[in-house]
Amino acid sequence: MPLIAHPSDPSLTPRRTFLQRLAAASAMLAGATPAIADAQQAKAPADPWLAKVTAKHRQVFDAPEHNSGFPAVFAATYLRTMTESYQLAPGGAHAIVVLRHWAMPMALTDAVWNKYAIGSMFDVTDPATKAPARRNIFWKPNEGDVPFPQFSIEKVMAMPATFVACGLALTVLSARAAAKAGVDAATAKREWEAGIIPGITVVPSGVLAVARAQEHGCSYCYAG
Repeated sequence: MPLIAHPSDPSLTPRRTFLQRLAAASAMLAGATPAIADAQQAKAPADPWLAKVTAKHRQVFDAPEHNSGFPAVFAATYLRTMTESYQLAPGGAHAIVVLRHWAMPMALTDAVWNKYAIGSMFDVTDPATKAPARRNIFWKPNEGDVPFPQFSIEKVMAMPATFVACGLALTVLSARAAAKAGVDAATAKREWEAGIIPGITVVPSGVLAVARAQEHGCSYCYAG
């Protein structure tokens, strides 16, 4: 008959000690997991611009280029067709437009476009003068400025839709434009920040905003 080791057998002590430590470590880790999760959740960044996006149907429009004003047109099309096709109640759909990379200057007022020659910098022509635009033709366009002036940034914001602008692009592009405007980079950045269209939020980066919008439940549409 095989011998059965007694529980008090000294040869079992190392194994028992290892299993006891393993069990204790597992229990400690299991108990700490909720605390770790709570700490991570507590550190999650707050995005006030996302707080008002509560509609069941929501989409983010990723705009790295001005695309002749179509980022706003795409957002308006989504809002109108979703609402009409599915007979949604007012506010049943929401659009977020992220103006990043070369589209970031679409978020600037006419005064900034004029001082920093934005039209020349980004090859935007004023149809009235046939010269590089000295005003933001995408914000409050005149008839003929853009293909669909009824879907300007100003009008789409009122539908309503949320517009955000890339802060990283603002920093880089304002620095590039500074010398021709006769100012240093720091001054240019301050003036661009002050010249953001009222109602548009500057975010740390456009790609971050696209990601945060998707985490918030938005479907994705490339609008550039």
